Amino acid sequence: PLIVLNSFAGARLRSFNKQTTFEIVRGLLLKNPQAKILSIGNQNDLPLVKSWVDEMSEPRWIVSPVTDFSLNMALVSLADLVITPDTALVHIACAFKRPLVAVFRGDGEEKNSLTWAPYGTQSRMVQTVNDPKEEPDINRVDVSQVLKAAGELLDSDN
Repeated sequence: PLIVLNSFAGARLRSFNKQTTFEIVRGLLLKNPQAKILSIGNQNDLPLVKSWVDEMSEPRWIVSPVTDFSLNMALVSLADLVITPDTALVHIACAFKRPLVAVFRGDGEEKNSLTWAPYGTQSRMVQTVNDPKEEPDINRVDVSQVLKAAGELLDSDN
């Protein structure tokens, strides 16, 4: 399967950091040895994620050379699974009816997860659990829940 992974959203605390991205990639490849993971992003994001890919040195994880949003949309349309924080790619994946794991910050400030969450059998929403005394951060996500949702979608006949 081709898994499209977007680690970046428009805000720092809504983007996956290196540790979270590594945990997702390692877990996906462990459970899906034949999978290829394609990281997508814009011209500002891809150099950073390329350094992560180089550091991990995993040939099944590659970085798209494409930074144009319309071409990233085309890559999403071909994916067997899309994993992304709450970004426009959630809606693009749904429009193309691609299996999707969308990660939302689960705090009182983040109402998008209630208003704009994907629905249907081809999507799963994972929310973080945040301590109300700390700044909300998507990297508090339970990666095992992301991997479980990804497994359900990859194993289904969707």
